Amino acid sequence: MTAGEAEETGRMAGGEGNMKLPRSVTTLSTIAIQAGQSLIVVSVLKSGSLVHLQLVQVHPGLCEVGSNQRENQTLIQEQEQLMEKLKKHEGEVLAVVGKNQQTEQLRRRRGRDEGLMEHKRTRNQEEEEEVHKAMLASLTEGWSLLLRLLQRQQEVLMLAKDFYSRAEEFSVYLDRVEDLQFRPDRLTEVQLSYNVLRRDLLGKSLQFLTSSSVLLQKLRQLQRIEDLQRRGGGLQEEEEQEVNAICL
Repeated sequence: MTAGEAEETGRMAGGEGNMKLPRSVTTLSTIAIQAGQSLIVVSVLKSGSLVHLQLVQVHPGLCEVGSNQRENQTLIQEQEQLMEKLKKHEGEVLAVVGKNQQTEQLRRRRGRDEGLMEHKRTRNQEEEEEVHKAMLASLTEGWSLLLRLLQRQQEVLMLAKDFYSRAEEFSVYLDRVEDLQFRPDRLTEVQLSYNVLRRDLLGKSLQFLTSSSVLLQKLRQLQRIEDLQRRGGGLQEEEEQEVNAICL
């Protein structure tokens, strides 16, 4: 994990609804994790008293699946490895809020007058504690949303795996029907075989189409989130947009 005080410009939204934050956004920390050819980069951003978790980069994209069963299986394995590595950094990510609070306290203490009244100190400490709790709650929420998002990406990969399996089964039964030879001396036997294959083929066709429909539906949902991610939206904003889409 790397930390910095880099200033960025952009628009973020918090859990309290859409709001335009100040243009100055500080990157408190960034974490990059790689497994095979898969990569994920996440940053902890701070704007005023608001803290957010942003998915900066993900490769392959959230909506990408393997072009075949073998390639898709590789993505599934790499995704599982990314999840395992990412979960190990949870404490480190959440600790960023504590480090930021300590830094802010030191800055304020250096700027205080020696004659500051004790009750004012106490009040400031209480305010700082409330801000710290709010930051920690926001960051914890963002972390949960990140894990949920990656789990949904994993779900899409598993749906793609099922899709390829259904497509292969459908292709096998289609070949059997095409290979069926009609012989005048065996019409009854051939007709019975054809009826059985036809019924099985229709069943495999239905499974294939259902699998395809479910996969496309999940991909569309991830597409909306990926679009927000490309525009620099935070994970909390992505969750809110998805809820609104469901309500509509």
